[in-house]
Amino acid sequence: MVHRTQLLLDQVDAYQRVGQWNSALELCNKVFRESWGSRRLDDLIEVVLKTAFLYSAKGERVLALEHFELTLAIAEQVQDSHREGRALNGLGVMHQGAGEIDIAKNFYSRARVAARNAGDNLTGGDVSVNLGILANIRGEFADALDQYKKALESYTRVGHRNRIARVLNNMGMLYTDLGEFEEAEDALERGLHISEAVQDLLTEGIIQANRAELFVATNRLQEARSCCDEAFEVASKIDEPDLMTDVLKCYGIVYRHTGKPHLAESYLRQAINMAAERGNPLLEAEATRELSLVFRSDDRNRDSLHALYR
Repeated sequence: MVHRTQLLLDQVDAYQRVGQWNSALELCNKVFRESWGSRRLDDLIEVVLKTAFLYSAKGERVLALEHFELTLAIAEQVQDSHREGRALNGLGVMHQGAGEIDIAKNFYSRARVAARNAGDNLTGGDVSVNLGILANIRGEFADALDQYKKALESYTRVGHRNRIARVLNNMGMLYTDLGEFEEAEDALERGLHISEAVQDLLTEGIIQANRAELFVATNRLQEARSCCDEAFEVASKIDEPDLMTDVLKCYGIVYRHTGKPHLAESYLRQAINMAAERGNPLLEAEATRELSLVFRSDDRNRDSLHALYR
């Protein structure tokens, strides 16, 4: 890859870490035009793939799918296993986000084979993370933890600190669900320190939101509220609606546990609406379930049923 192109794509990654999606997309378009003019196929494939991930992060599902599918078609034609694996993994993420779990799993299986053929530890780790998420959704917690540990090994092998922070976040969430709170706090603290060190605002915000849920589970409600505030501050700085939706959900959970059902309902309704607008059924379902708990604790059983079956 031409040195100038690599520098520009590195800047795309820097924009992505702080949630400046529009700036990243503008730079991708610039690289695409330059690469098209010089007919540099390798650069063209890479910039199309990066554009796909950017559209995915922005919630532009149709555009993301088009770019992932284009990358896959070209990568298969030129036998580029590295980018084939990344495109397949991206397609899996898109279908998983739409609740199409079986389709997602098929893409992840193909991505794992392509990553192995390419000797690509990063994509192999990404696939392990996503398979871990699927196992977690199915309630197969031991398998989920095993996949996360495989991902952590892959990322540590190549020293990718951003991804290490993200998988530690996933492990922390799983440990919280399992009631293993010391392990959860340790994983989330380690992930938070790394994300702060590498200035990965998005991961920092996600971890703060998940620390809030951990502190609710351990009845440390003031700390939970502080984590919500930290996550909200991050989400307000970057263009990441899914993070903001998750933060609103967290505020709802905190207010439910602190005996403020009206505030809890307000935040959870905002979260539900944002998730629906983004086409994120999993996050919408999580917020809806929390809203039903608000109604149940407030003796509004009819509203609770309506929230769940609307």
